[in-house]
Amino acid sequence: MDQLVLKIQQWLNKTYSGKTGYTQIPEDGVTGWGTIKGLIIGLQIELGISSPNGSFGPATSAAFKNLEVGSTKINQVYILQGALFCKGYNPGGFTGTFGDNTKRAVVQLQSDAGLSNQIGVVTPLLMKSLLSMDAFVLLNYDEYNGDPNIRIIQQNLNHDYSSNNYFASNIGLVPCDGIYGRSTNKALLYALQIEEGISVPNGVFGPTTKNRCPILSLGSTNTKFIYLLQYTLYCNGFNPNGFTGQFESGTKEAVTNFQNFTCLSADGTVGMQTWASLLVSTGDSSRKGTMCDCSTTITNAKAKTLVTNGYKSVGRYLTGKFKMTANELNIISNSGLKVFPIFETGGYKLEYFTSLQGNKDAKNAISLASSFGFDSGTIIYFCVDYDALGTDINNAILPYFSEIYQVFKRTGTTYKIGIYAPRSVCSKVSDAGYSCSSFVCDMSSGFSGNLGYPLPKDWSIDQISTISLGIGDGAIEIDNNISSGRDLGVAKVTPGNNAAGNTDTYPAPSEQGEIQGLLESLYSIAEKYSDFGISPYDTALSRNIAVLDLLREQKYGDWQWIATVGPVYKTYIDYVKANYSDVYNKIYPYIKAGNDARDAYINNKCLDLPHIAATLEGYNSSPIVPDFYTGWGGDLATAMADVTKLKYEQDNKITLTNKTVREFAEQVIGSSDYSCSRLDIEGDIDAISLSEIISDDNIEILFDGYFKNVSSLSRRNFLLSKFGYSHTPTSEELYEHISSIILTGTFGIDNELGVALKSKATYKVKDANGNVSKIEPTTEIEQEIVRAFAEYILNKL
Repeated sequence: MDQLVLKIQQWLNKTYSGKTGYTQIPEDGVTGWGTIKGLIIGLQIELGISSPNGSFGPATSAAFKNLEVGSTKINQVYILQGALFCKGYNPGGFTGTFGDNTKRAVVQLQSDAGLSNQIGVVTPLLMKSLLSMDAFVLLNYDEYNGDPNIRIIQQNLNHDYSSNNYFASNIGLVPCDGIYGRSTNKALLYALQIEEGISVPNGVFGPTTKNRCPILSLGSTNTKFIYLLQYTLYCNGFNPNGFTGQFESGTKEAVTNFQNFTCLSADGTVGMQTWASLLVSTGDSSRKGTMCDCSTTITNAKAKTLVTNGYKSVGRYLTGKFKMTANELNIISNSGLKVFPIFETGGYKLEYFTSLQGNKDAKNAISLASSFGFDSGTIIYFCVDYDALGTDINNAILPYFSEIYQVFKRTGTTYKIGIYAPRSVCSKVSDAGYSCSSFVCDMSSGFSGNLGYPLPKDWSIDQISTISLGIGDGAIEIDNNISSGRDLGVAKVTPGNNAAGNTDTYPAPSEQGEIQGLLESLYSIAEKYSDFGISPYDTALSRNIAVLDLLREQKYGDWQWIATVGPVYKTYIDYVKANYSDVYNKIYPYIKAGNDARDAYINNKCLDLPHIAATLEGYNSSPIVPDFYTGWGGDLATAMADVTKLKYEQDNKITLTNKTVREFAEQVIGSSDYSCSRLDIEGDIDAISLSEIISDDNIEILFDGYFKNVSSLSRRNFLLSKFGYSHTPTSEELYEHISSIILTGTFGIDNELGVALKSKATYKVKDANGNVSKIEPTTEIEQEIVRAFAEYILNKL
C-alpha cells in the first residue's frame, strides 16, 4: 500500500462525497483507474462541469485553465499534486499550494514527454495526460521491454506536433514508454499528414495522403519528412543508424532492406508504396499479389481467370463449408496453379482456443491433409480470425498452438505448422517456436493486433484486399495476397504418401468412444446397484438419473438446483467411488473439464457434461417447475446478477463504463465472459432435444442422440418449435412469451415460488468490513435480460 496514494484517496472521498457525479473510491493505496477517475471527477466538479463522468473530454479541456506557481485554485492544485504522485513525480507534498517543488515536478514531466516549453505551467493537454494511465518513462517490467530509441521518437513527436490542434485533440501527448503501439503508430500518421499540409488530418491513409506522399532518396533535403521516415523505419525494425533528418547511406540501406523484406521494388527510393507499408498494415492495398485465398470451389474457368491475372497459388480450406475437393485439387494442379491448405472450423472467437481444441484440430488437420495427398513439407495454416488482445494470446492462443505443436511432434508428421492471424498473434506464436510461417490478415487494418505492430519476421503471405476477377463462369472473388516467396504452396498432391506420420498414442483430451463407454459402465453399475434392493434405481429412467446425478453433483448440487431438478442421491455416487474407482477416475477429468468451464470438443461440438447432465435431469425427473426452467431459466437469472453488478460498479464509479441497461444486457447474453454464455445456451437446447430421446433408454443413447440428432439440429428453429412457433416470431413476440415464464409465471422471478431464481439473480456485494449486501435486479434489468435473450435467439444463435 502506498501511503501517499491512500492520502489522496481519503482526500477525494472527504472533499467530494455527496457532490453530484462523485462516488466514493476504494481507499486501498493502489494507483489505478479508480483513483484516476476520482481525480478527474473531482476536477470536473471544480470546473463546474454539469455532469461529471470521469472522462477527460473536450468539455473538460475547454473549461480547464492553466495552473502555475502561485495559483489560488487550491483544490485543483491538490488534484494536480495527486496526479503527479500517481504518475511517479514528487511535487514536494500534498499541500494544495503550487510552489517551486510542484513546478519542478511539472517541469520533469514536460521533459520526460519531450515538450519544448518546459516552464512548469500545466496546460489542458498536460493535465489530460497526467490524468491517464499513460507512462512517460521507459517501461521495463514483466513483458514490457521499452526501447530507448522508440522513446526518443515518442518524445520528438510530442516536441514537434503536440501544439497542432488536430494532433492534440486526437492524439494528445504520445506516451513515452518506449513501446511501439497503436498511439505511436497513429501519431506518426497524423504527423505525416500535418507535414503534407492536409488541413484536417484524420489519421486515415486515404487518397489525399497517398497523393501527397513525398518521394525521398539519397541526398534528399526535406528534413521533417526524413525524420518521419527514419522514425517509421526504426519502428518497423529497420535501423536507419540515427534520427538525423538527413537521407544518408544508413537511411538508404534501411529503406532498401525494408523494401526487400516487404517485397517492394528495392531501389532505396521512398515513394507512396513504401510510406504505406511503413504506416498501415495493408500497405498499398491496390498492389497486385501473386497469391490468393478464397471460399469458392476452383473450376476450370475460375482457374483460368486466376492464371490470366497473374496468380500462382491459391489457398483453400481443408474442412468446413468451403472445403476443397479432390477433383478441385486436380484442376488446380492441371492449370499450373499451386495450393496452400488452410484449417479453420471456429477460429473467429476467443472461446474456441483451448489446448483441448488444439489437440483435436492438429489430428484432424493431419488426417485431412494426408487424405488429400499433401506431400511432406506442406505448411498447414491454422487460423486466428479475430482481433485477439494480448491477454487472449497468452491465456488461450499460445496454449492452443502449443498443443498443435506437441501433436505434430509426437506423431512425427512431416507437415509443418503455419498460422493465419493478425501481426501480433503471428509474431508471438512464431517467437514461441510453435509455427514456421505466417499468413498475415493485414486486410483487417483496424485490428489492434495490426496497428502499431511490424510485419512478422517469418511472413509468407500478406492478405491485403478483397477483389473480384473475371466474368461469367470464370467470375471469382478472392482475397488478394502478397507473397514473400517463403511458402508458395504445393504444385500437386500424392494420395497414399506417408506424410501423416504415426498415430498419436497420447490420450486425447476428449474422445467420444471413451466417454460413451464410461456412461455405459455407470448405467450398468446403477443396474447392479438396484438389484441389491438398496436403491430406487429400478427403471431405465431412474438409472439414467443416477448417472446424471454423478455427473452434475459437484457443480449443480446446491439447494437452488435441488429446488428445480431434485436431490442428488449420493449413496450411488459413494458406491461407484468405493467399488468402481477405475470408472470414476476415468470419467472425473471430463466432469472437471466442465466444472472448470473448459471447452471439451467432440466432433466439432462442445461437451460440458455437468451442465448438460443437470439440465437433462431437470427435463426427465418430473420437476414441479415448468419445462425449460431448469436450463436457461437459471442462466437468465445469473445474467441478471451480472448486469446488476455491472450497473452497480458503473453507478459507484468503480468502472469507467457509460452504458445503458440494454447495452449491458446485450454485452452479457451469449458472452463467454459471463454466466449466460453461448455454450450454456447451446447446451441447454441440446439437453431439451436429448430429453426426448433417452427417457426410456440406456444413458448410452445420450451419445447416439448427441452425435446423430443434435449434430444436425438447427438449435434456433428447434427452440422456437418448442415454444410453439411454426413461424419465426418477432423479437417482441418472443420477449412476451419468455417473460410469461420467467418474469410473470407461477414460478417466475418475482413470484413466491420463484425463490431459487430470485436468489440466483441477486448480486451480493461485500464492503470493506466484510458485510454482505444483497442487491436485487431492477424490473428494468429483468426485462432487458429477457429482451436481449430473445434477440440473441433470433439473430445470433
